[in-house]
Amino acid sequence: MLALGLALVSARQLNVLTLGERTASSLGMSVERVRFGLSGVAVLAAASVAAAGIVGSAGLVVPHIVRRVVGNDHKRLLVGCAVAGPALMTATDAGARLALSPA
Repeated sequence: MLALGLALVSARQLNVLTLGERTASSLGMSVERVRFGLSGVAVLAAASVAAAGIVGSAGLVVPHIVRRVVGNDHKRLLVGCAVAGPALMTATDAGARLALSPA
């Protein structure tokens, strides 16, 4: 939850970074500082995926699917991933339990 909150706070900076490093710098952004801070957010997110185990790797496809639906705005993308990720994990778990049930 902490990584999601930090990512939502920095969604605007992520949108500026997608314009390119030179453009972001000319708009007054300290590119190196923002990248360093967002690397910390990525480490928090990676730690949570590692704690979830191998099943969590199926969730790596979620951002790609959500980007096709909501577009490139990072605020909408992050919220979409926060909704679609657990939904995919629940559906995957239910499908595996049904497919592998001994009955």
